[in-house]
Amino acid sequence: MEDQVVTCNCVGVYKHALTRGQTYEIVGMDADKYRIIGYHGRRIWIGKSYFELGQVPI
Repeated sequence: MEDQVVTCNCVGVYKHALTRGQTYEIVGMDADKYRIIGYHGRRIWIGKSYFELGQVPI
């Protein structure tokens, strides 16, 4: 999982933690969620549907 990043494609109810188009480092993962460090500095679990894998233009 080293250097894996995801790009936010939708903030949904996570306006307090995500910015659309921003990339986030994956610090954990399970079947349907990524654990990332949000822009508020906290580690949070968020559904994979909110992200595109890798650094992609949105």
